[in-house]
Amino acid sequence: MKLQSTTNYGLFVANDDQRKLDQNHVRRLAQSMAKVGYIPSKPIQCYKKGEKLVKVDGHHRFHAAMSLGIPIYYVIETQESQHMIAAENYLVKKWNGDDYIRVYAKRGLIDYVELLGYSERSGLTLKFASSMLIGNQAASGNAQQALNKGDFKVKDRKQIEAFIALKTKVKAKEIMHPRFINAWSKCYFVSEFDSSQFAHKCDLNSGFITTCNNEDQALAMIEQIYNHKQSTKIPLAFLAKESAKKRSATPIKTK
Repeated sequence: MKLQSTTNYGLFVANDDQRKLDQNHVRRLAQSMAKVGYIPSKPIQCYKKGEKLVKVDGHHRFHAAMSLGIPIYYVIETQESQHMIAAENYLVKKWNGDDYIRVYAKRGLIDYVELLGYSERSGLTLKFASSMLIGNQAASGNAQQALNKGDFKVKDRKQIEAFIALKTKVKAKEIMHPRFINAWSKCYFVSEFDSSQFAHKCDLNSGFITTCNNEDQALAMIEQIYNHKQSTKIPLAFLAKESAKKRSATPIKTK
């Protein structure tokens, strides 16, 4: 099967089974192609019908390349391949967020390399670590689109460094539970919250640290530990929730 390329887009026609064109997907592909070009290992699959080539697979890649005016790569197969493509696409294992991160890191993108390093040091998932590194709370997931596109940039290292300091000082395994991590991350953005002081309190009162059934319980536990033997009590759980609401409605600001 010969790999060929052309800018003669009029040579190609759609097939009857083709998916509806997703313009947002075309736009995202075009943004990627503008950086790296059309990857030859992902050719348009087609078959001959008279003087035309009927596209079997690669519909969105075709339109992305055409929008940029760059050559597309294609291979000519038999018409029978059209009936196999739906089954093949169903069986293809889609990439997840971690796959994108590791590929970009292998390509040498420094922010992705740094993200992997922080994830390993902190023990945090890549989702939690990336959210912290853009200056947001751990479970926000706001970094995912940039991660997948190759546009991820580290903006703030203070929060994840504070969590690493907590993990270093406190050996209780419960602090690595996702509900605890996200509750702690919400508290981090409260101006009255001192992460170093909390780590010290956890070290002294490790018996207070338990696995929580939900985030509200985790916030209440963090508040109890932080206020232990304090003359002035801080309504940390309430302040953390209010801070999270404000942050969701305003641009991200680093601490």
